[in-house]
Amino acid sequence: MINFGLTKTLLATALATFLSAGLVGCANNKDGEPSSNTTTENTATTTTNQDLAANLQNNLIASGIDANIIATKATKVDGIYWVNAQGMPPFFTDATGQHIIQGPIIAVGTDKPTDIGADMIAEVAKQKLAAINTDEMIIYPAKGETKGIIYAFTDPTCPYCQKLHEELGDINAKGIEVRYLAWPRNQTAEPIMQSIWCSDDKKTAFAAAITENGAQSPKCETPIQQHTEIGFSLGVQGTPALFTESGEQIGGYLPPEQIANALGL
Repeated sequence: MINFGLTKTLLATALATFLSAGLVGCANNKDGEPSSNTTTENTATTTTNQDLAANLQNNLIASGIDANIIATKATKVDGIYWVNAQGMPPFFTDATGQHIIQGPIIAVGTDKPTDIGADMIAEVAKQKLAAINTDEMIIYPAKGETKGIIYAFTDPTCPYCQKLHEELGDINAKGIEVRYLAWPRNQTAEPIMQSIWCSDDKKTAFAAAITENGAQSPKCETPIQQHTEIGFSLGVQGTPALFTESGEQIGGYLPPEQIANALGL
């Protein structure tokens, strides 16, 4: 069963909510876990990325946040580092690892504003999405030549997911393959998703779930927990959440023409 407390406490909620602001879709309404008010006395200056990762992890643990720091990378802003942590959306920190900076950092002064962390976040998303076995997804192939692929974190109880599903024919007709990943928004959706992913005919089960709340299928091993955690780590806080093969999140719900435009078709 999925733990519907957020993966890594309320910090994950704050980060992911900021990252997904402005997207059209159904919000996640899982209950968050309370975070600790414990503070840290660590004021050491970090001189290497390895030291920074260790200091940051110690500071998070001291504040009641159990997180595994995967990587830290220096950004173009002096003293600011980008952080990739298991089970959490990417975020920024300072050189001491004592402060977490939520949301994007925007560079100005050039032709257009630039999100300095966008490429780093997209690279993580690209790797994580590519690592998911296609047998674990529900795939709707393009009609004719495949010109583009999108990944969609979905929940059939979400009206915006239902709308996207209704338009799959038009999306596929534009040469776009759609790969569904399971992302139940709440405890009510979890058994419905379980039934879909345990069904012999997942496409029919998904369509039935939209109108009938899904038929109960025998329980089986599913990738739902994995998909959910991957979604959280990429900043997903609602459905649908659409990603390209390059790892760019192009939207929540988008009509077919806008999806094609986002893919450069």
